[in-house]
Order: sequence, then structure tokens, then C-alpha cells
Amino acid sequence: MTPLSPHHSDETWPLPARRDKVFTLRISRNISLMFLLSILLHLSLLWIFAPKLFSMGAPVEDAPPLEITLGPAQKEAVAPSEEVVAAPEDVQEKQVEPPKLVPKRKPMKARPPKQVKPRDVPVDVAQTSKTKVQKNEVLNKKIPKPKYPEASLEPLPGEDMRAFIKRQQQARLAKKGLSKQDIEEVIASNNPQSEGDKRDAKIKENLNLDGSNGIFEIRHRSLRKAQFSFKGWKNNINTARLEIIDVSAPVGVDIKRVIIKKMIEIIRRDYDGDFNWDSHRQGRVILLSARPQDNAGLESFMMREFFGPGTPVR
Repeated sequence: MTPLSPHHSDETWPLPARRDKVFTLRISRNISLMFLLSILLHLSLLWIFAPKLFSMGAPVEDAPPLEITLGPAQKEAVAPSEEVVAAPEDVQEKQVEPPKLVPKRKPMKARPPKQVKPRDVPVDVAQTSKTKVQKNEVLNKKIPKPKYPEASLEPLPGEDMRAFIKRQQQARLAKKGLSKQDIEEVIASNNPQSEGDKRDAKIKENLNLDGSNGIFEIRHRSLRKAQFSFKGWKNNINTARLEIIDVSAPVGVDIKRVIIKKMIEIIRRDYDGDFNWDSHRQGRVILLSARPQDNAGLESFMMREFFGPGTPVR
């Protein structure tokens, strides 16, 4: 090549020569040895197992040709079969056949039947009455509560302390809504019946008669003074009225005699003849006389009745 002058206006640059592309593969010695050993191992395995693989299958003969006929099926004539008598050995063999195993089927769960609502059948009702009855008329009725008089703080006229306390209890229990029967049971359980009450109840049973009746009771007695009560009623013991009588004896007079004389005076307010006396001491009813001519006998009987036998009348 000719060198160019530095003063030349057109500069040219030379290009490098074109070369062929070369692919270089470098394999190490170890890889080549391993590759060679692998090829030898595979060849040895093929040499050992190849005869066995090709000798396993037997030569397959050509199958006969399959004949297929298309068309309606033809009925073949069946020759009359001759009755063949089976030998006894065959019969026995047939009888000894093992039972056939029938596979068990799982039981199916029965579905519950559908419930059908019965239809309402119209019923003809005979009209017996045209009056209209209000619904719940009986259910809405309330049991009337027993009415007792208002409990006053002071006893009523002619009312003793026992009756006053009982009336107070009745009023308190009535406010709680108890019936009359329940109130009587509660009062009876809280207040055991005294001897006087038992006597009154017995007299009430025996003297449940029309007319005037009464009960005498000596409350206290001293040497000169005494007090007794008289519960009197007419026709009904529930209307009984209590009287408290105080008596005193003058000097030289027995206080017992004064009590009996006052009792006879009260009896003669209603009776001037015969009357019945319920004797607490004898336990029976005795007929007595309130006539003036029978006064001595009446005093003698009442002295023994109240103060025991052997009591002097004078």
C-alpha cells in the first residue's frame, strides 16, 4: 500500500481482512471417560437382557376369519326332544349343588310418608237459640271477696275482747284476698279452742232451738264481791250479746247465794215456767222450772251445778 500524503484532501481507511467463523468445543478428559463408560454399560445390558425380551411372546397363529350375516333372524326347526331319564347319580349331583350366594343388598331407608292435612269439613249446626252469649262471660267473672266491716280501733257496743280480736283478724285476712272459709280456718288454727268455746259449741248444737238461750260464766269471785257474764241470744247464737254483771254480798251473806239469785233473776226475764238446762257437770240437758213456787229447788240445783255437790244453799 502507498502511504497517503497528509496534505491529501480525500482520506481513505483500510478495512481488516474477513475471516471464517470457527466454533470451538472443549471437553475435559473426565467427561469423555464417563461418556465412554456409559456407552459400554448400556451395550452390556442390551447383550444380557435382549434375548429374554424377544423370547417371551409365543408366535400368534392367524385367527380364523369372522363371518357376520346381516338380516332378520331365522327360526330354526326344533326337533321333538326325547324324554331322557336322568341317572340317579345325576339326580344326586343336582341335589348336592352348593347354594348360590346371593349378594346382600343394603336396606334402603324408608322415607316418611307425606303428611296430608285433613280438610275441614263443614258441619251443619242446628240453631237452638237466637240469644247471643258474650265470649268469656264466665271466665271473666271474679270470685267476690268476703266483705267484713271495717276494723275499728274500739270494741263495738256489747262486744267482748275475744269477739273484738276475732273481728280484727277477719278484717286483716280479708284484705289479703282470702275467702271466708279460709279466714275461719286460719283463725281456728291460730287460736286453739278453749274450754269455754268448746262448751259454747256444744250448747249451740244442743240448744239450736227457737226462743231465748244463754250461757252463764263466773269470771272471778272473792269473799264479798264477784263478777260473772251472761251471753244471751234469741233463735240464733250468732246474734248473742254479752253482759257483764258485778255483784257484792252484804255482811253475813254468802257471795255464792248472791250470784245464784242474780242468775235466776236473769232467767226469769225470758222464762216464767219450764226451761231446758244444759248441765256441764252432768253432761245432759235437764228440765227446770222458773216458777216462784219452785225457787228453792232451782237455787239448790244451781248451787250444786256451779260450786259442786254439798254446797249449802243458805
